[in-house]
Amino acid sequence: MSENKINIDEFKAAINAISTPDAVVEWHGIEMTIKRLLSLEEMLTFVNDVVSSCFEEKTGEYIPEIKDFAIRCSIMESYAGFVLPSDLSEKYSMIYNSDIVSFIVKHIDKNQFESILSSIDDKIEHQAQNNIEAINKQMNELIAGFSTIEQNLSNIFGNIDSDTISKIAGAIVDGSFDEKKLVDAFKAPENNDGKIVSMPKKEQ
Repeated sequence: MSENKINIDEFKAAINAISTPDAVVEWHGIEMTIKRLLSLEEMLTFVNDVVSSCFEEKTGEYIPEIKDFAIRCSIMESYAGFVLPSDLSEKYSMIYNSDIVSFIVKHIDKNQFESILSSIDDKIEHQAQNNIEAINKQMNELIAGFSTIEQNLSNIFGNIDSDTISKIAGAIVDGSFDEKKLVDAFKAPENNDGKIVSMPKKEQ
């Protein structure tokens, strides 16, 4: 049985025959060309820009209220070539005080756009889960670190009574030992001749 293979040139010709060209339109006196489809690279940039905008850079916190704004910005930039101002407040005001986004969306491919929105949702969910796992890992490492510190302190001070530990702690000033306080702390209180009681040593 012979295979029925489609010639790639014929396939391209068929696509060109049915494809809808980019729209050259006018919006309130502004002429623009609106892309019907984004290229693969443009689509990836669109998704990444929106997703990265939805997470606080330092903390990784998800900011859902930014999502719609970020999508509208990317629609204007990717499909219609708008160069938007860097000031967020100005950009926000311009976008939401006009119908430019809905005007652009009327001229783009709906299937690709819906796919882009779905990819954004999936990537946001994935990123949020990764952030949660990273926080859990950090907490587990922190807890493990405390356990190690606790064990080390137990090994160091295991044979020293609580009174001695209190005296040592009282001689610490701004993270360093105050030698005079340490000496005074271990002077025998019942003696008036200034004799010093030796610090207890842990058995090796």
